[in-house]
Amino acid sequence: NAMSNATLIEEMWNTLFENIIKVKNLIFEKIPNQYCERMFLMSLLEAGELNLAQKRIHLKLFDDQTQLEDIILSASRIHFDSAATIDHPSITIAKNCLKLIPTTPKILSELNFITATQQLSSLFNLHLVPLQIRLKKQEKIMSLISEVISNHKNTLNQIPDLMSIVSLLGADPDEVNQIYEMLANLAMIQNQWEIALGVCQILLKKGYTPIWQVCQQLGMENQFLNVSGRLELLAYCMFFAPIQYLNDISNTYNTLEASLKDNQEPNNEEMNERELE
Repeated sequence: NAMSNATLIEEMWNTLFENIIKVKNLIFEKIPNQYCERMFLMSLLEAGELNLAQKRIHLKLFDDQTQLEDIILSASRIHFDSAATIDHPSITIAKNCLKLIPTTPKILSELNFITATQQLSSLFNLHLVPLQIRLKKQEKIMSLISEVISNHKNTLNQIPDLMSIVSLLGADPDEVNQIYEMLANLAMIQNQWEIALGVCQILLKKGYTPIWQVCQQLGMENQFLNVSGRLELLAYCMFFAPIQYLNDISNTYNTLEASLKDNQEPNNEEMNERELE
């Protein structure tokens, strides 16, 4: 029954296309067949008839591969944007549309976007309609990620997951650095000193100089007991902080360095006792 039903559906679509061509030849002679092919393929895709659409594509009726790519992308976005939730069946159809032709940079970008939205929902409990996610992403990736960070309490323990999503969304290097800075500031607010240090170190390696402010705050935070980490941050600040901050930074650095040396110097009496043992 399923096979006969599928055959019947295919026959109905084929009949529809034949009738379109007949009408076109009778009334709209100047309209090229390629135009009819494009409109028919779009109709198949929008109806979710992907198997039939794939058959049309395999007939190699489309000379312009860029136009074919645009049709696929357009149909995929229609299904994605119409979905009420991120786990709606339309999301699967949207992804499967993109798999009908060989992957191109634009196709990959859209696939990555859909994957990112699914991960935002499953890993960070982001409860936005798919279209809202697209609009926020188009407006500014920072805006979308800011909403994730503000609404998900466990973000600091999932930084690798979040940054993987940021990459899938196609963030540029400046946006990536700004998101790391946002996370460093969040870690400072939550007194997560080691996490803040780790994020700062990532940005130090990237040469992102605006992070000096967080580095200064963390380097001068007396409750943070990682002295070597604080020294590393303060040393960085000496190069990039404005001159009016340098005196306090230098004094704190010297104090920490002295305390580190004191802790590292072995006690002579203890050494003598060990030698006697």
